Amino acid sequence: MTGSYTTKNYREDGVESINGTLSIGGVAITATATEINQAAKLSTKVGISAGSTLAVTAALHNGTTINLDTATGSVCTLPAAIGSGAKFKFLVTVIATSNSHKIQVANASDFMVGIITTVDSATVTGYIAANSGTVATNSDTITLNRSTTGSVSVGEYITIEDIAANTWAVSGMTTSTGTAATPFTAAV
Repeated sequence: MTGSYTTKNYREDGVESINGTLSIGGVAITATATEINQAAKLSTKVGISAGSTLAVTAALHNGTTINLDTATGSVCTLPAAIGSGAKFKFLVTVIATSNSHKIQVANASDFMVGIITTVDSATVTGYIAANSGTVATNSDTITLNRSTTGSVSVGEYITIEDIAANTWAVSGMTTSTGTAATPFTAAV
C-alpha cells in the first residue's frame, strides 16, 4: 500500500492513521471507513434478529439477512427511501402463530414496486405491488398473515432495495394456505 498524504501520519497502539488519499497499486481508495468496515464484516450479514420490532437502517443492515423470528410476529420498518441502493433480505425463520410478520415503509411518501410470488398446494401466483400513481393508494406495507399472504413456511423470503427517492423495489417468494391474496397494502 502506498499513501499520498496531505498531513502527517501517526501511529498509536499499533494502528496507523492516514490523513489524505490512500492508494493501492496506484488506484485511489474512495470508499469511506464505514463502507469498508461494513463490507468486511461478513459475519454480521446473516441472521440478524428482527425480534418483535426492528427499525431497519442502511448503516447497520444494508446487505444483511434479517430473520422474521418471533411467533408473535416481527414488524420491520424500513428507513426512508433515498435511492441509496441499500438492500435488505427478510427471511421467515419462525412462523408467526399470532399477529403477522410485517415490513413497512418509514413514511407516507415512500412506496413499493415489484412482485411477490406465492405458492400454495395447487398453484403459483404472483402479486404486483399496487402503483396507482397516487401516493395514498400505493403499496407501502407487506403483511404475512399466517395463511393467505404468507408466513406459512420457514424459508419464505422478501428482498427490498432502495432504488430511488421514495421508492423501494420488492421481490420475494412466500407460501400460502386457502385462497391466496396479495400481501401488499397501503397502510402507512
